[in-house]
Amino acid sequence: MSAEIYFSLFVAEHNLPFLVADHLTPLTKVMFPDSHIAQSYSCARTKATAIITHALAPSLRNMVNDKCRSEPFSILCDGGNDMTDHKYFTVLVRYWCNRNNQAMTRFLAMPICSIATAQNLFDALSTVFEERNLPWENVIGFASDTANVMVGARNSVLSRIGEKQPRMFSLGCLCNLAHLVGAAVLKSLPISVDVLLIDVFTTSNIVLRDGKNFCDPS
Repeated sequence: MSAEIYFSLFVAEHNLPFLVADHLTPLTKVMFPDSHIAQSYSCARTKATAIITHALAPSLRNMVNDKCRSEPFSILCDGGNDMTDHKYFTVLVRYWCNRNNQAMTRFLAMPICSIATAQNLFDALSTVFEERNLPWENVIGFASDTANVMVGARNSVLSRIGEKQPRMFSLGCLCNLAHLVGAAVLKSLPISVDVLLIDVFTTSNIVLRDGKNFCDPS
């Protein structure tokens, strides 16, 4: 049973399709014919799915909940922009793990929030806290993109969280800030980057086809 649990964890960790499990069971019997464990191993996609959804996921979820109930943690949020009927609001938490002696980032929840107003996003986050019995007093940090709906001073998710926990530290996503800076720089260029890359690729192919060294000025 432990081998089946380890393999199911492997499938979940690397985001593999459950169909992989159908091929592993007969493969182990061929690869390890002298192993009693391999010959008795049986974990196809149905069992792997059941192990992940009904055993591993609840156990890991409870572990994260217990950690957030008892110790300080930070929230990391990001709203989805998928072109579908439902848009998801991803919520991660980050806390210190004494066992691993390092800060850990873990998935908390992904509620549906199709209309991403500040109130709707906060309500979705508040519902997650209520369902899991998480105290706002343990929240010490908040990180998200720098959109006004997330971190605006007066009407945002951050301002509403601040009413629950005023001693919280907030930080805008550095990747989002770098993206905004890069987008602003691209607007000032006289030519599109896409066009420039196509020209470089086309020119290099022409030069190489003529038998000349593209890097040789002569």
